[in-house]
Amino acid sequence: MAGVRRSAVGVAAVWVVSLLAPAGVDAAPASEGDFVGATGGRPITITELTDPAGEPLAGVVALNERGQVLGIMNADDGLGVVVWHRGRARRIDPPGAVGYPFPEDISERGQVVGTDQSVPRAFSWSDGQFTWLEPEGVESTAGAVNDGGQVVGSRGVLPTPLDVVAWQGGELVESPAGPRGTPIDVNERGQVLLGRTVWQIGAGITELGSLGAANDVRTQGMMINERGQVAGQAETAEGELHAFLWQHGRMQDLGTLGGSWSYVTQTEVDTSRVLNERGHVVGHSETGEGRVHAFLWRDGEMVDLGTLGGYVSMAVAVNKHGQVVGYSETATGEWHAFLWQRGRMVDLGAAGPGNSSAVDINDHGQIIGGLGGRAVMWTV
Repeated sequence: MAGVRRSAVGVAAVWVVSLLAPAGVDAAPASEGDFVGATGGRPITITELTDPAGEPLAGVVALNERGQVLGIMNADDGLGVVVWHRGRARRIDPPGAVGYPFPEDISERGQVVGTDQSVPRAFSWSDGQFTWLEPEGVESTAGAVNDGGQVVGSRGVLPTPLDVVAWQGGELVESPAGPRGTPIDVNERGQVLLGRTVWQIGAGITELGSLGAANDVRTQGMMINERGQVAGQAETAEGELHAFLWQHGRMQDLGTLGGSWSYVTQTEVDTSRVLNERGHVVGHSETGEGRVHAFLWRDGEMVDLGTLGGYVSMAVAVNKHGQVVGYSETATGEWHAFLWQRGRMVDLGAAGPGNSSAVDINDHGQIIGGLGGRAVMWTV
């Protein structure tokens, strides 16, 4: 994983926070220290994520290990790009953008990349300086960035499909993939996940394959970590989709929780850590009883994480400590964010009214998501 992770698809990708607010429910403001929950003796606090004017963020896009949150704010001139850190927010819109700048990724060094979707045109922001990655008249998108400053995306002239490319040190690097594939993730080795393939920047393409199907049309890699492992889902010889872990040129079927299928969960915010550096994978699977439960796959075993009382749960991120976050149906039919650790699922949504969702967690136990229609950070 490079910095965070990679390419949300379009403006709708950030609305998980606001869409989870139930109709007719007024969300109570959340602030530092509003909620304390028990997790093995350690408290959980909630901090509301706001824009420079103190208004709630419209959505969250990414979280890095420094605790920087990449988000979206509503503004009079459209949408604004915000970096929130330790209670302070900074608006970093690219110059000349006309209301639709969309951030995609933030590295551990705080470099932000994204796309002015009104053109489209890829941009980068670092240390207070903006860079347009392509000149005017060349359509381009930026999807991910690593800590070495390698940016991956696409470029070309519409309506011709855009080609996969990388930018490094001010230079353009073309991919042999051409228009085949969408840059989803890039790690520190310069390995770029393109869905069904991995491109080594400056070198060739490696096919991920399938789980026994005749072709790889339904293969979808979701994340690549620093070891070059890929997690995703692919078709089996029986025509079912199963979660997989790909490493050393081999795709491993992670199985199911007793049902016919399993998936690595894709959320509206496509920056979640579905794979950690230990090779642990999270997602959801059909159970033998026909329900849908979150899972954590580790050490060759798929662990059923259970639910918060309902029939459905989905795990969306796991950190290096094996802490898992996601969302689950409750016994009353609401959707609540959860944290799973030490064999126990903790209800993060119990602190506020209505629905909630957790979408990512870093190695410091900082969790981003939505609570009662507001963007928040839980800290364990």
